[in-house]
Amino acid sequence: DGSPALEVECELTLIGVVGIEDPLRQEVPPAINTCYKAGIDVRMVTGDNLETAIAIASRCGILRPEHFEGDFTNTKSRQIKV
Repeated sequence: DGSPALEVECELTLIGVVGIEDPLRQEVPPAINTCYKAGIDVRMVTGDNLETAIAIASRCGILRPEHFEGDFTNTKSRQIKV
């Protein structure tokens, strides 16, 4: 519409994309395993999208191979058992 704000927002060039990761602490998987051995069923509550939540839960040991159909190591083809 010709306003100064619109002029500033035209012909911009993206010069970078940044991603962050909150790495899994190394003591988490053994702690999860200890809970399972003690009969404690561990749950995870997250606001992440499903793919991210599955990846995190798999890495920390909440989701294990028996929770999946297909090759557990192949993140593209594995499916969660319903």
